[in-house]
Amino acid sequence: HVSGILVTEAPGVQIMPIRVLNSDGVGTYWEVAAGIRYAVDHGARIINMSLSAPRLTPSLAAALDYAATHGVIVVAAAGTGSGPNYPAAYSNPLAVIGVGASDQNDNIPSFSGGQAQDSDVFAPGNDIYSTFPYNGYGLGSGTSMSAPIVSGEAALLMSRYPDWNATQIKQRILSKTDPVAGTSTGRVNLSKA
Repeated sequence: HVSGILVTEAPGVQIMPIRVLNSDGVGTYWEVAAGIRYAVDHGARIINMSLSAPRLTPSLAAALDYAATHGVIVVAAAGTGSGPNYPAAYSNPLAVIGVGASDQNDNIPSFSGGQAQDSDVFAPGNDIYSTFPYNGYGLGSGTSMSAPIVSGEAALLMSRYPDWNATQIKQRILSKTDPVAGTSTGRVNLSKA
């Protein structure tokens, strides 16, 4: 579902699938951190993390800093818990773009991120139509659907402005938004960006 959103947002994007969770959606912080480092070391320019966890471990923080040091943009779902939800809530602003979900009316659905620190920006995340396994299509809702919309926007901006660095791409995404009810944080607007 997430990959389908990515290729819809940024046709022609190359996806490097890295599995850090098992089929039940369970994994360790170390495995997630190892996945980040693997992606950076193998040429990823954007890492989409449609996952969240309640803690920030030293290994996860170090991996996120490693990505930032290498100019890789990390986009993370704000999660559904009461928060803080990591890696979206990581306090290093250069390391992660935390993405909350907005609905069709630019409201924040009840399932979107627990705290303001979880969401640097919002993106559509309610009833998103995309691919499903075994040649299917269907609707999905969650911040996991919002994150690839932002990752796709980052990919399009990289394509449009190849000389821009990761910080410039992030600043453009965060500064070109539309209002979301009840918050000063905006919803992405690709045409403005």
